[in-house]
Amino acid sequence: MPKGSSTSRDLILGLLFFGGLFALGYVTTQLRNLPGMGERQSLNVVFEDVYGVRREDSVLVHGTRYGRVSRIEPIPWNAWEATGRNLETEKLGPPGFEPHVLMVLELELPIELHEGYRIYAEDTNLLGGKVVTILPGDEDRERVDPGPSDPDLDPRESDQLARIQLLGSSRPHPITAIGQLVENNLDSIGEIVENLRSASAGLDDANRRGAIGYLLTNPAARDKFENILGALDQMASQVKQPGSLMNDLFYETPFRNNLNESSARLRELLDKANRPESLLGALVAADSPLKQDVDAIVAGLQDLTERARNPKSMIGRLVDDSEDSVGAKADRMITTLSEFVESSRNNSDSLFYNLFHGDLGGTARHVLEDVGSVAASFKVNVMEPIEKSTGVLGYLINDQDAKLKMDRLISSTLGIIEDAREAAPITSLGSFIFGGF
Repeated sequence: MPKGSSTSRDLILGLLFFGGLFALGYVTTQLRNLPGMGERQSLNVVFEDVYGVRREDSVLVHGTRYGRVSRIEPIPWNAWEATGRNLETEKLGPPGFEPHVLMVLELELPIELHEGYRIYAEDTNLLGGKVVTILPGDEDRERVDPGPSDPDLDPRESDQLARIQLLGSSRPHPITAIGQLVENNLDSIGEIVENLRSASAGLDDANRRGAIGYLLTNPAARDKFENILGALDQMASQVKQPGSLMNDLFYETPFRNNLNESSARLRELLDKANRPESLLGALVAADSPLKQDVDAIVAGLQDLTERARNPKSMIGRLVDDSEDSVGAKADRMITTLSEFVESSRNNSDSLFYNLFHGDLGGTARHVLEDVGSVAASFKVNVMEPIEKSTGVLGYLINDQDAKLKMDRLISSTLGIIEDAREAAPITSLGSFIFGGF
């Protein structure tokens, strides 16, 4: 076989081999774009910072790959400003959110977003790589409108930007976040390090001005600390001894039950004191009628006390210490009366002495006894017959018919007297009335 034909054949075989590899790679990478290879959902999301995410990076939902990042386009500021939107007012984004990047996510599996959803651009792992993570939100909450699903949305057109509803944010890796925290707070961290240096220097302070340094370097302080630990150990041992106060407080004992019951009653009392309808609540409440009455009584007592302090009032004159006060006069009168009684008891010629201890007292008692006897006889002979209507006087006083007859008799007598006075002179009338006497 000629040498030239062999070389041509090898070249043709090489071209076919590499062409086949290229075709296989193209078909593998563009399989999703071939007709009839399934439906895809596109999400248009605006970010402030995509955190280094690039096209073809994976989109994860619950740790499962749902799709890829198909486009990343910057958003001109004048285009977004022309939309006139305020994401904070629309309650779509946090305060101060400024959209800089449009990211189009192509999902191979459908997804529903609910209130509280999150879309993060973050690290895949510690070794590098980026990924977009979607947290769909709680299914019990209201669904969120994902906005336009056009994968070719132009971020330079304000009318198209105005339809975007989804917002994303970057979430740095924890180690990166720690680095950013340290970088943003270098001055504060320097102060912390300096404070730690000062504190550690104080642990070995020769003057022992610090408490920790004093405890670490002073033998007496260590002894006191050991005594405290010993006392705590003793207290712990008492807790385990039945019958001790500490044991009663820490374990289920009658003393602890009584204490809990007392605390519950006190709490109940305080709860009742907070109720306006209770007595304590009525006393505590500022506008309750009972408190107003009590305040009025207290005010009245204060007014009475003020009046008592006035030397012109009756109580003031009684409690006044001056010689002309009523209290001083009453004291002198009582003193004089006591002296008079004492003198009368000691003087046998006085009236009081004879009345209480002498013959005059006996005579007075006999007179009183006679008066009592006469009164008893008057009651038996006069008053009781009248009450019982046994005598004429009782009959006239108590009997109604007798009263009527007496009234008619008196009326008839007055009529006879009037007729006689008109028919005869006054002398004849007098003779008629008094002639029999």
